[in-house]
Amino acid sequence: IDGENEILPKTDWIGEAEESMDEVMQKNKDAEGESGKDKKIDMIKLLLQKVLDEAAGNAILLRDFYSLCEKQGLGEVEKIKKTVQRAIKDIGAVCDKPPGSRGPWWIFMDIDATPWVSEPTMADQEVM
Repeated sequence: IDGENEILPKTDWIGEAEESMDEVMQKNKDAEGESGKDKKIDMIKLLLQKVLDEAAGNAILLRDFYSLCEKQGLGEVEKIKKTVQRAIKDIGAVCDKPPGSRGPWWIFMDIDATPWVSEPTMADQEVM
């Protein structure tokens, strides 16, 4: 195309079907057991669990996790906020901020933990 090599899909027709294309596609989704949206939340939950397991104090700044999701190709921050919030709840994590503070928000596993007592991050130091 326009002097560029392109890889194009190829279709091999193997017969006729009585169902519409939408019905066939829905069958495939049902067979997989998940829609694309369900797969995304599962990926976010796995990433969040891994990050929390590896992080000091089992905690991460919410804004840092949003950035990580974006870097991993899971979607733009504004588009995945609700999915991340659902993933936090689904894995039993907590999202909170220091008492009496306007932020930053943290994600952590232990309800009794206070991750904000640890060393400030570079982003926190820039705000100070």
